[in-house]
Amino acid sequence: SLSSPFKELDLISYSPIRGMYHLHRNSFGAISNDVVGFCILDYLHRNDWPSTVSFDELYYRPFSPGRVFQLSEEAMVKYLEIFSMMREHRYRFDTTAGVRQLINLGSSEVDKYSILKKIYS
Repeated sequence: SLSSPFKELDLISYSPIRGMYHLHRNSFGAISNDVVGFCILDYLHRNDWPSTVSFDELYYRPFSPGRVFQLSEEAMVKYLEIFSMMREHRYRFDTTAGVRQLINLGSSEVDKYSILKKIYS
């Protein structure tokens, strides 16, 4: 039996019939908004707080929230919309001329751990 945070988040399960592990594609609500929000901020921090980040980068790139949590595209859009409403940062999710991106509205770095403090306090 595998002991992993991925199992606890229901991102992976074991199929005894096939003898293999299976990754789950998650829908919106499967993971809390705050946990996804923290992971988005962590991804932005690891990429030096870019002024813009495309949806495709947040969804497809290795170590991006979309890849880590195996989110459906629709779920990722909803999480980004909610992330835009969080007050812990200054990013906004926008779609202009068919281009979906996260835009940095501020110039300062964000304390990504403030979201974890909110979750676990």
